[in-house]
Amino acid sequence: MRNGNIREFGRFRLDVGKGVLWHDDEPVSLPLKEIELLAALTDNAGSVVTKAELMNRVWADSFVEESNLSRHVYKIRKVFSDLGGPTDLIQTVPRRGYRFTGEMRANGNGDLVIERHSISRTFVEEPEDPAVQNEKLAKLLNRNKKRRLLIPIVCVAVLLSIFAYYSVYRGSAPDKPIRSIAVLPLHSFDDADDKAFELGFADTLIANLGKLNEIRVLSTNVIRKYVDKTQEPHEIARNLGVDAVIDGTLQRANGKFRITLRLIRTSDGQQIWSDSFDDAETEIFRLQDTIATQTASALSLNLNLNNRGVVLKHYTSNGDAYQAYQSGRYLHFQNQYRKAILEFERALRFDSKYVLAYAGLADSYAFLANDSEGKERVALYEKAKSYALQALALDENLAEAHTSLGWIRRIYDWDWAEAEKHLRRAVELDPNSSVARQRLAYLYITLGKTPEAVQISIQATQLDPIGHSVGWAFYCDRQYEESAAEYSRRLALATSVDMQREPRLGLMLNYNELGRFPEVVSVYDESPPELKSDFAFNVVLATALYGLGKKYESGDVLRSLEQKAKERNGRWVRLAHLYASMDREDDAISALERGLETRDDRLMWINVSPQLDKLRDDARFRDILRKMGL
Repeated sequence: MRNGNIREFGRFRLDVGKGVLWHDDEPVSLPLKEIELLAALTDNAGSVVTKAELMNRVWADSFVEESNLSRHVYKIRKVFSDLGGPTDLIQTVPRRGYRFTGEMRANGNGDLVIERHSISRTFVEEPEDPAVQNEKLAKLLNRNKKRRLLIPIVCVAVLLSIFAYYSVYRGSAPDKPIRSIAVLPLHSFDDADDKAFELGFADTLIANLGKLNEIRVLSTNVIRKYVDKTQEPHEIARNLGVDAVIDGTLQRANGKFRITLRLIRTSDGQQIWSDSFDDAETEIFRLQDTIATQTASALSLNLNLNNRGVVLKHYTSNGDAYQAYQSGRYLHFQNQYRKAILEFERALRFDSKYVLAYAGLADSYAFLANDSEGKERVALYEKAKSYALQALALDENLAEAHTSLGWIRRIYDWDWAEAEKHLRRAVELDPNSSVARQRLAYLYITLGKTPEAVQISIQATQLDPIGHSVGWAFYCDRQYEESAAEYSRRLALATSVDMQREPRLGLMLNYNELGRFPEVVSVYDESPPELKSDFAFNVVLATALYGLGKKYESGDVLRSLEQKAKERNGRWVRLAHLYASMDREDDAISALERGLETRDDRLMWINVSPQLDKLRDDARFRDILRKMGL
């Protein structure tokens, strides 16, 4: 059969020229590669097309695995099936390839016959310019004014033509502006497990677009969870509560990158923009600039002279340094901080002034310090602070460095004014940084400014729907019902035991303050075994048992916790909360003083902790706050 731009089969119509598949009067959301694959199959309808032929035609000058070809065929079949089409339009021929089995009509010349449709389907034909349509309408009305009944009909026709014009030539029908997006990790067609690179490209685009105030861009901390995504992009976008999602693929072949991106609207799952970008691996930064510019244009964002330099700023010109940094970022997100440090250090060997690598080292060392004790903890925090200061010496406008230093000033130095200065500066420099906002919220909780913490936590949640701060801010502000509702929402989104820990603990704390002690026990009993051995879980459980009058059982739990506390200093502050709930004020103060000696991180919450309200009039408690500068 000859190649034609339009092919009809059943209730489907494939417009190869415009890259659109139609089902009745509606366009179908189908990526460009699937369109090209379907075109190759319909070109040879009824005949077997080998896998090699398909891969050579659709992925010319690049290499993909047969498994990728099978995945694309599966997606096309799923589209047909979801729309009520035959399930066998594409037949697999074992060990050979695929055959398209649909029937398409052709005339004697071999050209496809396209049935002409009524005006409701004119947008699949070539629409006239709206100005031409309006001129024709004026002539028609002047020629025969008596035919006034035609006016409504003609007006409708003109409006439909205008709609068609903008649908075909302006991209899509008018829809509400896109004000929030998620940029998903790219999907690689390569054999290599290059998750760091797939996430890295998305991370860079997030960083570029995130510096613009015109749009809300979800943080990398959110989208990193979708490196191995199985959901459809618009379903992910709907779960994340954004207007649109950017999805894409990455291929590397013959020393070149090929990146294909598509912008998908959440409301209807329609693809409203797509583009492909090709460049040499040695020109990765030029490629990123092109991608950021074209994506911003597709989102109708204004890259003027004032913000263009900020959005397209590069922190290194060394490709090896960039790749090492992205590998470090990926490992940091996987909580593999020591391995991340090695990658950041490797990036600095390629480029000793790579400021982002210094900021990465600051964050990784700070997280290691948070899980350490004694002299090791002090040494790690000092390293973290040193790297953050080096980053700011190289670039005082680096949001990531201000975020790291603000965190260290709070949790290690207890320098509240400096912490606030750096964290507020980080939010100013990067308005889409959920991490900076969450850390600022935690600072406000420490300082007892819980209403402000609630407000900024809500802002952070708009950037990171599964962020940590808002439920805790509600709890410390004594809004227990609101806090419990937030933790319930987060628990419903949890996909792993680690993600369940905080919302389950938050629910137990809130139920405890509300006097709903049986529900505290129920949450504990329903928790996975790994969480039932958690020290903090058992502190709250013992508190609830004591509230239920089960003093013997709560005493058993307490004695077990006291033994564990001797093994690690960081547990005494948690134990102080249990002592306070049991009216053992002297033991509670003693436990807090032990925490003060070791500068326990958990002292950050004692200024507002509801469980310690019984101690607030105690001079010894006030002295602890004074020594902390609170």
